[in-house]
Formats: sequence, C-alpha cells, structure tokens
Amino acid sequence: MELTLVRNATLLLELAGKRVLVDPMLDDEGARPPIEGTRNPVPNPTAPLPMPAEEVVAVLSGRPPRNPVNPEALQTSKPGVRA
Repeated sequence: MELTLVRNATLLLELAGKRVLVDPMLDDEGARPPIEGTRNPVPNPTAPLPMPAEEVVAVLSGRPPRNPVNPEALQTSKPGVRA
C-alpha cells in the first residue's frame, strides 16, 4: 500500500495495483478562481495532476454534504468508477 499527497486535500491510495483518489479535485491546473481573502490569490488547483484521471478506479470522499466531491472528479474518471 502506498499513500501520496497529490494536491490540496487530494490523496492517492495505491493498493494491489489499483488507484483510489480520496477527496479528489480533478480540475486542470488553474481552472478555478483564487480563494477569496487569501494572501496570495492564485487560481486553483495550483499544481497539475501527476497521472491521468482516467486511471482512477474509485473515489472516496470524507466531505460533508455541503462540500461534495467536485463534479469533474466523477465525470472525468472512466465508466464504472465507484464513488
């Protein structure tokens, strides 16, 4: 098992040759506006994904209902991704 910080709160869990994203943000680098009130207002996400989103086999989200998984996380992944 390997656990890697991808970016923001996104983690990559690799287990038995499978990849699972935890709390994913799959937008392209800089696709979202800066977070209001931050000291260094730069577009988000601030880094590119280290692998193609199509390689994701499952998505885990620990976010409360008011802060759901971003839609791109599910639309970008290949068919059959479990969330």
